[in-house]
Parts: sequence; C-alpha cells; structure tokens
Amino acid sequence: MATRYDALRRVALFGDFSDTQSDALAAVLRPRRVAAGTIVFEQGAPGDTMVVVVEGRLAVDLKDRRGKHTIIGEMLPGEIVGDMAVIDPAPRSATIRAASDVLIYELNRDGLRQLRDSSPAAAAAITSAIIQGVTRRLRQVDERIEKRLHPAQPTAAAKRKDGAVGPPQKEEHNSVFSRIWSRLSGD
Repeated sequence: MATRYDALRRVALFGDFSDTQSDALAAVLRPRRVAAGTIVFEQGAPGDTMVVVVEGRLAVDLKDRRGKHTIIGEMLPGEIVGDMAVIDPAPRSATIRAASDVLIYELNRDGLRQLRDSSPAAAAAITSAIIQGVTRRLRQVDERIEKRLHPAQPTAAAKRKDGAVGPPQKEEHNSVFSRIWSRLSGD
C-alpha cells in the first residue's frame, strides 16, 4: 500500500512539491476509505472539500432536469475531483460515487487555510492549479459552444498557434468566452 507521501507524488498537481511542502500538505489531508456504491459528493449539495483518488475508481454521475442519471466520467488514482469547492462554496455540479472500494484523501477549505499558514508556497500552488483547471474547463465549454453555434468555422483555440494560456488575444473576439472577457475587462 502506498504511503500518503508516495500517493501525493503521483498527483500531477503535487509532483513538483518539495519534501517540506509535501509534508505540510500531508498533514492537512484526511484519508478516507469509501465502499463501492457510496456517494462521496451529491449533485446540488454545498461543498467545501476536494478529494485525491489514491486507490480505486470514482464515477461522475450527472442528473439532468428530468431526473435521468448519466455516468459522464471516471476518476482514477492520481486524479482530483471537487477542486473548485475549496475556493467556491457553490453547489456540487455532479454526484461522485465510489465505482469500487476507494481510498481518497480529502482537503477542505479549513485545511487549505491551515496550509496557507504552514506552507504558503504549497497553498499558492494548489490555488493556482485549481484556477488553471477551471480556466481550462471554461475554454473546453467555450469550444463546444462555438462548435454548435458555428460548425463550419474554426474555433478560437484552433486559430491560436502560440498555445498561450490566459485571457484571449485581441484577434480572438469571435468566441463566447472572448466576448465575455472583453466586457469584463473593458476591452
């Protein structure tokens, strides 16, 4: 069985942490064993915890407006789910259920605050990675919207050759996200 330290090293987000940062993170994580079929997060419920999958599999279940459930993904060892909840207390966007017996490590908002005190660099790296993940997911949604609205046109990401990360460039004002960004930033 992997130690908490070993498990953290396999997570891309924590892979570059120093030993000191890993120790500080391990101190605020709560290990939890979950039996197959158990709900970890419920869609619509408030959240303040993210989890790192250490052993086993989690299923991502989305319920539509008619109440129909659809499994839309799976989280495997080394992956993180619920990351936005440690920053934003909005309701959960999906139900996360143990697809097998699992071992997860939980980090809640209070744990992140404690980490800020003990290892500000580790807390900043986690917060930055969460923001980058949210931004990446927004771009993916933007791409899907653009493909549906304008199926014959290349999307902004396809036009962008530099692979840059961050706000859209001036020439990309044809995407939904770009238009929103422009309004928010006053461009």
